[in-house]
Amino acid sequence: MKLKVVIEIPKGSNVKYEFNRKTNMLEVDRILREDFLYPCNYGFVPSTLDW
Repeated sequence: MKLKVVIEIPKGSNVKYEFNRKTNMLEVDRILREDFLYPCNYGFVPSTLDW
């Protein structure tokens, strides 16, 4: 089974991306504090969204 996901914050990163529905692309939303790094990938499964 294959599953497509969109990662909005990569593991070990402090850059928060946001998915733009109009352009269908990821864009930088904000930079989090330097000492705050995500311990795992954070995102969503596109087929589960109610668009």
